Amino acid sequence: MQNRTNREIGQLGEAMARKPIAIQSDNKGSWPKALKYRSGNREIGQLGEAMARKYLLKKGCRILDMNFITPFGEIDLVVKKNSFTIFVEVKTRTSRKFGSPLYAITAAKQKSIISNSLFYLQKGGLCDTHARIDIIAIDLDKNRKLKILEHVKNVIEL
Repeated sequence: MQNRTNREIGQLGEAMARKPIAIQSDNKGSWPKALKYRSGNREIGQLGEAMARKYLLKKGCRILDMNFITPFGEIDLVVKKNSFTIFVEVKTRTSRKFGSPLYAITAAKQKSIISNSLFYLQKGGLCDTHARIDIIAIDLDKNRKLKILEHVKNVIEL
Protein backbone atom coordinates (compact mmCIF):
# COMPACT_ATOMS: atom_id res chain seq x y z
CA MET A 1 0.00 0.00 0.00
CA GLN A 2 1.20 3.48 -0.74
CA ASN A 3 1.52 5.68 2.31
CA ARG A 4 -0.72 8.70 1.87
CA THR A 5 -1.15 11.60 4.22
CA ASN A 6 -4.59 12.63 5.35
CA ARG A 7 -4.12 15.87 3.41
CA GLU A 8 -3.39 14.01 0.15
CA ILE A 9 -6.39 11.75 0.63
CA GLY A 10 -8.65 14.71 1.37
CA GLN A 11 -7.43 16.58 -1.72
CA LEU A 12 -8.04 13.58 -3.95
CA GLY A 13 -11.52 13.09 -2.57
CA GLU A 14 -12.41 16.77 -2.95
CA ALA A 15 -11.28 16.71 -6.57
CA MET A 16 -13.63 13.83 -7.34
CA ALA A 17 -16.87 15.05 -5.80
CA ARG A 18 -19.85 13.68 -7.73
CA LYS A 19 -22.39 15.74 -9.61
CA PRO A 20 -26.12 15.73 -8.79
CA ILE A 21 -28.48 13.75 -11.03
CA ALA A 22 -31.26 15.68 -12.76
CA ILE A 23 -34.69 14.05 -12.84
CA GLN A 24 -37.36 15.30 -15.24
CA SER A 25 -41.08 15.06 -14.57
CA ASP A 26 -43.43 13.53 -17.14
CA ASN A 27 -45.82 16.50 -16.48
CA LYS A 28 -48.75 14.16 -15.79
CA GLY A 29 -48.72 14.43 -12.02
CA SER A 30 -47.05 11.08 -11.49
CA TRP A 31 -43.58 10.20 -10.29
CA PRO A 32 -40.79 11.25 -12.64
CA LYS A 33 -39.83 8.49 -15.09
CA ALA A 34 -36.19 8.47 -13.95
CA LEU A 35 -37.29 8.02 -10.34
CA LYS A 36 -39.54 5.08 -11.25
CA TYR A 37 -36.72 3.44 -13.18
CA ARG A 38 -34.26 4.12 -10.41
CA SER A 39 -36.47 2.62 -7.69
CA GLY A 40 -36.63 -0.65 -9.67
CA ASN A 41 -32.87 -0.55 -10.02
CA ARG A 42 -32.56 0.04 -6.29
CA GLU A 43 -34.47 -3.20 -5.57
CA ILE A 44 -32.27 -5.12 -8.00
CA GLY A 45 -29.18 -3.52 -6.47
CA GLN A 46 -30.24 -4.41 -2.93
CA LEU A 47 -30.91 -7.99 -3.98
CA GLY A 48 -27.48 -8.20 -5.60
CA GLU A 49 -25.79 -6.73 -2.53
CA ALA A 50 -27.52 -9.31 -0.31
CA MET A 51 -26.25 -12.09 -2.58
CA ALA A 52 -22.76 -10.59 -2.54
CA ARG A 53 -22.78 -10.42 1.29
CA LYS A 54 -23.80 -14.07 1.52
CA TYR A 55 -21.06 -15.05 -0.94
CA LEU A 56 -18.39 -13.02 0.91
CA LEU A 57 -19.39 -14.47 4.29
CA LYS A 58 -19.00 -17.99 2.84
CA LYS A 59 -15.53 -16.97 1.65
CA GLY A 60 -14.52 -16.03 5.21
CA CYS A 61 -14.94 -12.27 5.04
CA ARG A 62 -16.24 -10.19 7.93
CA ILE A 63 -18.68 -7.43 6.99
CA LEU A 64 -17.54 -4.07 8.40
CA ASP A 65 -19.99 -1.71 6.67
CA MET A 66 -22.80 -1.74 4.13
CA ASN A 67 -23.97 1.19 2.02
CA PHE A 68 -21.49 3.53 3.69
CA ILE A 69 -22.22 7.12 2.63
CA THR A 70 -19.34 9.52 1.95
CA PRO A 71 -19.35 13.08 0.60
CA PHE A 72 -18.51 11.53 -2.78
CA GLY A 73 -21.05 8.72 -3.00
CA GLU A 74 -21.59 5.33 -1.45
CA ILE A 75 -19.52 2.23 -0.79
CA ASP A 76 -21.64 -0.89 -1.30
CA LEU A 77 -19.69 -3.17 1.06
CA VAL A 78 -16.61 -2.90 3.24
CA VAL A 79 -15.27 -6.26 4.37
CA LYS A 80 -12.22 -7.58 6.19
CA LYS A 81 -10.37 -10.71 5.21
CA ASN A 82 -7.06 -11.56 6.82
CA SER A 83 -5.09 -8.30 6.91
CA PHE A 84 -6.99 -6.63 4.03
CA THR A 85 -9.77 -4.09 4.16
CA ILE A 86 -11.71 -4.72 0.96
CA PHE A 87 -14.06 -2.22 -0.65
CA VAL A 88 -16.59 -4.06 -2.78
CA GLU A 89 -18.59 -2.50 -5.61
CA VAL A 90 -21.57 -4.68 -6.50
CA LYS A 91 -23.15 -4.43 -9.95
CA THR A 92 -26.31 -6.38 -10.66
CA ARG A 93 -28.20 -6.83 -13.90
CA THR A 94 -31.26 -8.78 -14.96
CA SER A 95 -30.33 -8.79 -18.64
CA ARG A 96 -27.24 -8.78 -20.85
CA LYS A 97 -28.93 -6.31 -23.19
CA PHE A 98 -26.32 -3.73 -22.18
CA GLY A 99 -23.52 -6.24 -21.59
CA SER A 100 -21.99 -7.65 -18.45
CA PRO A 101 -22.51 -5.80 -15.17
CA LEU A 102 -18.76 -5.18 -15.28
CA TYR A 103 -19.35 -2.76 -18.18
CA ALA A 104 -21.16 -0.47 -15.73
CA ILE A 105 -17.82 0.36 -14.07
CA THR A 106 -16.98 3.45 -16.08
CA ALA A 107 -13.94 5.69 -15.58
CA ALA A 108 -16.10 8.11 -13.59
CA LYS A 109 -17.37 5.24 -11.42
CA GLN A 110 -13.79 4.07 -10.83
CA LYS A 111 -12.82 7.56 -9.62
CA SER A 112 -15.84 7.60 -7.33
CA ILE A 113 -14.98 4.19 -5.89
CA ILE A 114 -11.39 5.29 -5.24
CA SER A 115 -12.35 8.57 -3.58
CA ASN A 116 -15.01 6.82 -1.44
CA SER A 117 -12.49 4.18 -0.36
CA LEU A 118 -9.77 6.72 0.46
CA PHE A 119 -12.29 8.76 2.47
CA TYR A 120 -13.23 5.64 4.47
CA LEU A 121 -9.58 4.83 5.16
CA GLN A 122 -8.86 8.41 6.25
CA LYS A 123 -11.96 8.69 8.45
CA GLY A 124 -11.22 5.35 10.12
CA GLY A 125 -7.53 6.12 10.67
CA LEU A 126 -6.68 3.16 8.44
CA CYS A 127 -4.27 4.89 6.03
CA ASP A 128 -1.45 2.44 6.82
CA THR A 129 -3.48 -0.76 6.40
CA HIS A 130 -3.61 -3.05 3.38
CA ALA A 131 -6.64 -2.19 1.27
CA ARG A 132 -7.99 -3.11 -2.12
CA ILE A 133 -11.05 -2.70 -4.28
CA ASP A 134 -12.99 -5.71 -5.60
CA ILE A 135 -15.94 -5.87 -7.97
CA ILE A 136 -18.74 -8.39 -7.75
CA ALA A 137 -20.84 -8.67 -10.91
CA ILE A 138 -24.16 -10.45 -10.58
CA ASP A 139 -26.50 -11.63 -13.33
CA LEU A 140 -30.03 -12.54 -12.31
CA ASP A 141 -32.49 -14.59 -14.33
CA LYS A 142 -36.00 -13.37 -15.18
CA ASN A 143 -37.23 -14.62 -11.78
CA ARG A 144 -34.49 -12.63 -10.00
CA LYS A 145 -32.59 -15.77 -9.03
CA LEU A 146 -28.81 -15.88 -9.15
CA LYS A 147 -27.56 -16.87 -12.57
CA ILE A 148 -23.88 -15.79 -12.50
CA LEU A 149 -21.73 -14.26 -9.77
CA GLU A 150 -18.30 -13.07 -10.87
CA HIS A 151 -15.82 -11.82 -8.25
CA VAL A 152 -12.98 -9.74 -9.66
CA LYS A 153 -10.40 -9.33 -6.90
CA ASN A 154 -7.87 -6.56 -6.44
CA VAL A 155 -9.08 -4.36 -9.25
CA ILE A 156 -7.19 -1.57 -7.49
CA GLU A 157 -4.80 -1.92 -4.58
CA LEU A 158 -4.81 1.17 -2.37
